[in-house]
Amino acid sequence: MDPLVAAYLETVAILSMSFIGFSAIVILLRQSDGRKLLIAIVGALLPPLFEFWQLPPTAAFRLASGFMALVLFLCGATVSARRHAAPRQPTPLYFRLTIVTPVALLVVAFALVAFGFFDAHAEEAYLSVLSAVLVFFVITWLRVLNLIQPARSHTDTESPAFAPMMRQEPEHSAAAET
Repeated sequence: MDPLVAAYLETVAILSMSFIGFSAIVILLRQSDGRKLLIAIVGALLPPLFEFWQLPPTAAFRLASGFMALVLFLCGATVSARRHAAPRQPTPLYFRLTIVTPVALLVVAFALVAFGFFDAHAEEAYLSVLSAVLVFFVITWLRVLNLIQPARSHTDTESPAFAPMMRQEPEHSAAAET
């Protein structure tokens, strides 16, 4: 494996693990974690593992892409059901568009690499899709925390993310004191 590719995969794994560590701290504040980033960590570790077993680089990246496509497909196929089980309401359209559709696109991208559509550039294609996975899960995590897009029912200053900063003492009226 090209040392530059190995270094990039190591960087993706380190970033993902660091983000999961940061997520553990935030769990104390919100009920959200960074477990989905484990997928990015596994994706970063698969190609070197497969090359360790003497697979040629192209085959290692194609096999890793197939595995990632399967894992993301299972995640995407079950996310609506898992989300629906909690509130017992249909999955909103905006959720399907912002979560399910990007996951489906990532599955297709990994599948294209796995089936050899980018055979001459399997490494570059794999790294590009894996980077998209990392960025997508970080953005999704930040949205869950209402840091990028506050909940629809709140204004920016009423968002739960800003609640601790916006709490004020109740005003005392002159009538209440007398």
